[in-house]
Amino acid sequence: MKLSKSIDFLLENAGSVIQYRLHKEILRDVNEVQEEKLLEMVYQTPLFKLLATYVKPDGYIGSVCTAGVIGAE
Repeated sequence: MKLSKSIDFLLENAGSVIQYRLHKEILRDVNEVQEEKLLEMVYQTPLFKLLATYVKPDGYIGSVCTAGVIGAE
């Protein structure tokens, strides 16, 4: 089956974010311990570490809201 070959390829070669999402959302075969291990791998990626530097104490990323305000001029 082509899908099975694709999944096997991704599990062997993809980065930690793709592997996490494959297990969690598609295969649905991850237990709590495996999920923690996969998430720890995601947290160690350079882009996640960079993003974490932008998170404000209130949880927002950045300094402005991108949604427009109704009635604003």
